[in-house]
Amino acid sequence: SIKDIVAHISGWRRRTISRFQAALNHETDYSTPWPKEMQDVDEINAWIYESNRDRPLADVLSDSREVFQHLVDAINAFSDEELQDPQRIEWLQGEPLSGKFVFSHFHEEHEPDMRAWLERVSRGS
Repeated sequence: SIKDIVAHISGWRRRTISRFQAALNHETDYSTPWPKEMQDVDEINAWIYESNRDRPLADVLSDSREVFQHLVDAINAFSDEELQDPQRIEWLQGEPLSGKFVFSHFHEEHEPDMRAWLERVSRGS
């Protein structure tokens, strides 16, 4: 569902925020919203789903807005010079920070499903 996709994106963005905060402090360790022993993507996605499946849509959407703002704040904590330095944020593996980095997963993996759902809804199916 759309709610599941929004919760999924928020869950992974929480990890990204932790990674940015660690990088800001020149640390390599960061916390994850899921149990640390979870490493498999499918297992993590299942954990995110189970953690959010009974939450009301309004709460998931509110959480999404809050998490996105935290992401913006985490990125804004870096100077322009740091953001332009491809070596500054080690986990970006030499890639510069870009909008593509922040949004590509959604556009590549989830946007088509959301558009298909919206199309079905608009047709009344």
